[in-house]
Amino acid sequence: MRLPAIVGLVCLAGCRKSPDLLPACPAPVTEGFDPIWEPELRFDASTAVWTPAGTGGPVATASDGGETWTGQGLTTTPLYLNRGYTYRLTGTLTANVDTTVALLQTTEAQSTSTQASWVVAAGESLDIDETFEDEHTGAFTVSANLDAEGTASLSLQVSGDQWADEPEAVAVGPVLLGFLMHIEDSGTLIADEVNWTRRAAIVEALSKTLQAHGAALTLQPGESFVAGAAAFDPDWFAAREAEGMTWSVHVHNEDDGVEELERSVRNGVQNFKSVGIDVNDLNGGFQLGVWSDLAHAGLLSLTGYKNPATQLDLARPHVQPWRPADGATSADEEAFGVHDPEGPLVFLPGSGVREEDNARFAEFVKRHLAQVRDHTRADEVNTWYFIEHVDGFGPDPLTDAFDDYLTDGLDADMAVIDAGLTAVVDPLVAAGEVQYSDPDRMRSAFRDWERGCTLE
Repeated sequence: MRLPAIVGLVCLAGCRKSPDLLPACPAPVTEGFDPIWEPELRFDASTAVWTPAGTGGPVATASDGGETWTGQGLTTTPLYLNRGYTYRLTGTLTANVDTTVALLQTTEAQSTSTQASWVVAAGESLDIDETFEDEHTGAFTVSANLDAEGTASLSLQVSGDQWADEPEAVAVGPVLLGFLMHIEDSGTLIADEVNWTRRAAIVEALSKTLQAHGAALTLQPGESFVAGAAAFDPDWFAAREAEGMTWSVHVHNEDDGVEELERSVRNGVQNFKSVGIDVNDLNGGFQLGVWSDLAHAGLLSLTGYKNPATQLDLARPHVQPWRPADGATSADEEAFGVHDPEGPLVFLPGSGVREEDNARFAEFVKRHLAQVRDHTRADEVNTWYFIEHVDGFGPDPLTDAFDDYLTDGLDADMAVIDAGLTAVVDPLVAAGEVQYSDPDRMRSAFRDWERGCTLE
């Protein structure tokens, strides 16, 4: 081959156009929006499924606008609330025996606390009208305890605001859509193979459900899950990568300072390497913002913004990625949202709050994607993702009841997600408004976009 031809090939492969020849990038590079909200009924006592504790507990029957129990003892029902949201609880409690109704929360550490309670003496009635903000993470239950043989009636509704649907929304540019799953650090994931295997079964099921639609799961585990895989199933990560799964380092120890954060990030990267995985995305670090230091550990992008002080997502969501300035933190969200062309990491926006109720998956996705599509831009990269948590599926994985869930309940939860993808997302993919993606492909798309224009 003649030398000029060789030079031409090299230039095609590696030369970039002079900035003077590139079109200007749209301005502003990124901009948040104010979601549109509307009320949503989250819970109605008359349609809830109540389970008595032990044998011979109170029997529940639906009554006019509520639920009536006959008998003695405790009965409970699950209640799904989303962290950071404020809810209104309204209703009436009436009983002919001393009765207590309570809102209970069980945290991921399996400690249970009473968030609210309502008590009536025999023959009395109590009106309920109060607000409750879910500031923590964990599972909720509503319990009713009849102190003696008798009857109690409860008409309780729980409502809160949810993103409104925008039926007329049309994306002017495709939304690159991903799905993230968190696994928190826990010593049991290293010490207990059964517990690790139970969590891994949830991940495998969700990965296969997404894969059937051409989507991919991005797993964001703490160090202990990766270490558990190395000990109990060294080929597990390779098998998941073959399915198309991608990965992020996941850290939470920002209160321990910069050095400990950097140590956790570097350990996370090395742990992934020990199971044959290269990882370039990070979930965490928003409180400290030492993006250059974390880039030196091999990271290229950020996902799953969370303000450690509020445990909430960005107050004004974004759809287009940007590069936060080195040092920009969650302490000043406006400053964090300003694009810096020299920023060392790319922030990929999406939902930082998950829907706790698996049955509401389709509705949650529909409403969010409607407003996201309404804020796409034709000449920029648009990204979004939804977050799941491994503890959002099944009972406490440290109990044998979890094995019953794997046998009887996991398929039902996956069927709900499968139906939501089929009904809501797949038609948008077919129409070209959504493309299934993951953080690695989102980041690559944004970096390609940067190379093709001049940032002003």
